Amino acid sequence: MIRTLERAGQHLDHDWGHQNLESLRRWATSQGISGVQPSRDAVSSLLDQVPEYAVRRGSAPATVRALRQGSPAMTAAGHRSLGAHALVRTLPFGVLVALHGPQVAPAILEVVQTTHAHPLAGPVAVAGALLAARAQDGTTPLDAAWLPVVEGLPSEADVVKSRLGSAIMTALTAPRDPEQLARLAPDRSALSVLAAAVYALLSHPRPDELLLALALAAFSPDKHSTSAAVGALLGARWGSTPMLQHAAARLELAWACDSLATDLAMTAMLTPLGKQPDGEFWLPTWNARYPV
Repeated sequence: MIRTLERAGQHLDHDWGHQNLESLRRWATSQGISGVQPSRDAVSSLLDQVPEYAVRRGSAPATVRALRQGSPAMTAAGHRSLGAHALVRTLPFGVLVALHGPQVAPAILEVVQTTHAHPLAGPVAVAGALLAARAQDGTTPLDAAWLPVVEGLPSEADVVKSRLGSAIMTALTAPRDPEQLARLAPDRSALSVLAAAVYALLSHPRPDELLLALALAAFSPDKHSTSAAVGALLGARWGSTPMLQHAAARLELAWACDSLATDLAMTAMLTPLGKQPDGEFWLPTWNARYPV
């Protein structure tokens, strides 16, 4: 996302789908995944510069399949993945939605459709970004802030609307119940991950309840993705400082997530992108971190 925004700010090609595929190819190369064409961009990335970023943590079968076959081949073959990566990778778009509104949705759909062809993958990812954006408004209780967002989802997202609405209402009437979470998230799909994350977060909405929210998220069939979504939404609500004060600093790669989130926010807010009003980069090493 940061590199694509940088390319846009420098009036270079910034097709979201293409840039997403190139970044995923760089990731696959760093992971040593066979059968994936290397990125055509000759620039280095943080995957090359920071070894911790390149450590393999779990698998991404739909993404690897798309990288090996290509998105058109994936669609033609009928592979219609609704895996959680469609959601987790696009939650940071909440930053852009908060700044620019729902018109960011086509970019989210473009990124999702490069690897996940299920008709609900895009609507779930858009819903996640909208919820992340709305969570940043601390003046309204989270359930009251999220209900209008869910109710305003388009008609083609009726299934998403129903599942997320059920998660919100269940959190209000029967919070902190692993059995309720299991009912809301019966599988490992992106939709179940988002519904479980909404329920867990509304059950434990304060930063000092982070570990309780993550413990509840662990009852989801895809506990890792659900925990990531919980952390993203809770961080969007409260910001990084209280999260780090209340146990987030003990979690693996907390510093990396905080650094990337800060870089994304600064890229999106500074004009020109990545530069201060006097034209200087806000970090002297910016070009080395995100070469375009």
